Parts: sequence; C-alpha cells; structure tokens
Amino acid sequence: MSSDTASGGAGSDFARGFDAAASGAMDPMAAMAMNHLTESCPFKSVFALGAGFALGGVFGLFMSSMDLSSQADLDRYSKMSTREQIRLTVKDMGQRSYSSAKNFAIVGSIFAGTECVIETVWKMLNFESFEAYKL
Repeated sequence: MSSDTASGGAGSDFARGFDAAASGAMDPMAAMAMNHLTESCPFKSVFALGAGFALGGVFGLFMSSMDLSSQADLDRYSKMSTREQIRLTVKDMGQRSYSSAKNFAIVGSIFAGTECVIETVWKMLNFESFEAYKL
C-alpha cells in the first residue's frame, strides 16, 4: 500500500520524488546529479541572489516603515488627504524595499560565489599537497 493510497489522495510527482529522496530510495545517479548541482558555485551564487533579494525586500520593507526621513516636509504631508498619504507611503516603502532587495541580492551573490571559488581552490590545493606527501 503506497503512501498516496494511504493518505487518500493522488500525490504529485514532486511529493513522490521528495518521499523517495527522504527515504533513501532515490536513484543513486539522480542523487549524485542533484548533489553535484547544488554544490556548484553558479548554483550557490544564484540561490544566494534569490535569497538575498527576498530577505533584502523584507528588511527594506521593515526599515522603511521605521524611517520617517522621507516625509521630512511634515506640513505638506499633513495637508494631504489620507488616500494621498497612503499612496505616498506605499510608494516610498516599495522603492526602499526594492533598493534594499537589490543590494542584498548583489552582496549575497558576490559573497557566495567568492566563498565557493576560494573553497574549491583550497580543496584542490590541499588535495594536491596530500598527494605530494603520499608514500
């Protein structure tokens, strides 16, 4: 009896693949290919780019809600209607969030790529020195 019939639903291919990988029943060649892909420097850089963009967006959204420097002209701001104030605030939050997201993405990608390249070179140098001293 499969887990799909036990749960009463027809599971997706993703769920079946995830279950197979979690139980160790995944094809060894597919597991090696996934491992090779996820440990590659380009994958790590792109993943850090996406994760940095998401984290930077949330951080920028939070920080823009705390910062009132963009509304320095309080007289003009207080004379606006509530709708205009909300529109201006949301626009400012979006701009700051996007700006922060781009910065986090760039820094994360550069850091992850550089760290991965240094780690790869370090491994090769250590392996070569180990092979040189092998009896």
